This record gives sequence, C-alpha cells and structure tokens, in this order.
Amino acid sequence: MVLQGALGVSLTFNCGDTDVAQEAVERSFAIASERGDPLDRLRLLGPMQMLYFRTGRFGTALHYARELAAVAEELGDADAATLARTFKGVSFHLRGDLRSAREELEGALSGRPPKEVASYLGFEHFLAAIFLARTFWLMGDTDLALEQTADVVSSSEESGHPLSHVITLMWAVTVFLWQGDIEAAENHIDRLETRAAAHGLQAYLAVADGFRGEVAVRRGDAAGGAQRIRAALKELHAARYELLTTPLNVTLAEALCAIGHHAEALEEVRAAINLVETNGDLVYMPDLLRTRGRIEAAMGPRKRDTAEATIHEAVTLSRRQ
Repeated sequence: MVLQGALGVSLTFNCGDTDVAQEAVERSFAIASERGDPLDRLRLLGPMQMLYFRTGRFGTALHYARELAAVAEELGDADAATLARTFKGVSFHLRGDLRSAREELEGALSGRPPKEVASYLGFEHFLAAIFLARTFWLMGDTDLALEQTADVVSSSEESGHPLSHVITLMWAVTVFLWQGDIEAAENHIDRLETRAAAHGLQAYLAVADGFRGEVAVRRGDAAGGAQRIRAALKELHAARYELLTTPLNVTLAEALCAIGHHAEALEEVRAAINLVETNGDLVYMPDLLRTRGRIEAAMGPRKRDTAEATIHEAVTLSRRQ
C-alpha cells in the first residue's frame, strides 16, 4: 500500500506515465479500503485529489474532497478535517463557488499554527493560503490578495519544502498577472523555473514557459507569445497536466485576436468553453466569455450585438460567482 502510493505520487509530480500513476494510487487506495483502516484511506485521499486536479478532472476531485471530509468526521481528527477543508476550498474555488471557497480555506487556515498541524502531503497549508489569495483577488479584495500572496511565498520558502515553494510560486504568478504587475510576475517565474529545474518538476517548467508567453503578449509581442503558449500547452497536454490549460487558452485566444486571426481566436475560445463545461473549472468561465466578447467586437459591426450580449453574460456570471 505504502509503496504503491509513493510510486503514484512520485510519477504524478515528476510527469511520469500518468496512467501508471493513477493505477498505483488507486491500487494503494484499494488496499487501504480492504484493510478497513480509515487513517490509511485518509492519507491516500490527498494524492487521489492531486491526481485528479492535475489531470483536469475537477468534478471528480470535488467528489474525493467530500469523501475526505466524511473520513475526517468518522475519525474525529482535527488535522484530517483541516486537510478536507483545504481540498474542498480548492475544489469550490476552481468550480467558481468563491463564497464557499473562502469559507473553507479560511477555516483550514484558522486555529493552530501550521507547525502544530499534522501535514499529510507537506504542502496543504501553502495550497490553502495561496488559493485564499486568489479567492480574495477574484472577490475584489485586491490589497488583501497581494498581502496574502507575499506572505505565503515567503513562508513557503522558509519551510524548506521545495514542492510547497514551487506550487506557491506558480499560483502566485497568476495573482500578479491578474493584477497586471508584470515585473513581479517575471520575478516569480524566474524563481519558479530555478526551483522546478533543481528538483526535476518538469510540468512546472512547462507552466513557466506558458507564463512567459503570457508576459510576451502583455508586453506587445502577441505572435511570439502565442507561439510560446502553444508549445507550453503541447508539453502540458503530453504530461496530462491540465490545471492551467484554461487560463493559457484565454491568453492564446487574446493573442490570436491581437494579430488579426479573429476566426481562429474565436474557435480557440469556443473550444476552451466546451472544455470548461466538461471538466468543471468554471472559475475561468467569466474570463472566457469576456474574451469571446472582445473577439466578437473586433470582428466588426456585424458582430457588435453578439459581442455586447456575450459581455453581459460574463458580467452576470461574475456577479453570481
């Protein structure tokens, strides 16, 4: 059980064969279930969560988050409940339920200091903290989001746990890109690349390449940025790492629009919308609709009414989330 679980986790984070990783984690979980030991099942639900998050199956990830909460309640274990709240919060965030996400993530981070809470994965405290920062930003608390981001980046570095720091840096970049602070984004991309390369975390290097493509687009090099994002997406799809596929697709569509490839941009954003509806990372749907509206507006007067309706739809969904 322990060996299968460790194999699955190692393959997951080092971009080995994802099918073998899933088989190993699921076999480990099956052994734990057969043994009837709730604590063993609990320890393996975290890796199950991460596997489904990374491969873009966000609805399945939420299912396991709820199972994790049920096991934590069965055990009456406060540390397990904290882990469950972390993964429920991340799941709610990605599905666009920001109020529930904030409640769960703040609950996961309240109470005892992180050093006094049992860590099942090593990075769950930092995951909760950086997703809370993203949640603050999306809900309009931008100053609080930036303060939280700076705090968690610093504390993850001080932890001496490389994976925690890499994960935190990656999500911190998304906050800086939303904020439009390109210099801070580039600084954190540099740090992300250095740490990921040092520990063989290949997927995070591909993510960094995608971020560099987005920076290029923001600096006015839409053609070069689109090329770099496409290359990064190809590598990420090959590794079946889909956590950041949607925001990279948004920027790719914007870049294609900027260089006048309107039909291709519209097709790109429509495909991304279909994928979000299938996989469940609905937090990005307002931005996809906003991007589609911008592309439609760029296509001339005949698309003006359609563009306006699409942007109204984006605003309505943003308010609902």
